[in-house]
Amino acid sequence: MATLMLNLMWLPGLSLAALALILLLASFPLWVALAYFCYAASSLRRAWLGLAALALPSLLLNAFAYVR
Repeated sequence: MATLMLNLMWLPGLSLAALALILLLASFPLWVALAYFCYAASSLRRAWLGLAALALPSLLLNAFAYVR
């Protein structure tokens, strides 16, 4: 979750400090929702596949940002 929020720090508009505060405050409820999803998953495999599906966009954004 943190890497996805840090990727969004590149959005133009607000100052870096304001954007960091907003994204870090937004990441906590999303992290809690992911924890609930993992506990509610019917199997360990389903929980890992769900987390992997959410991590894939972040990995792609990281790869795109660092290749440029």
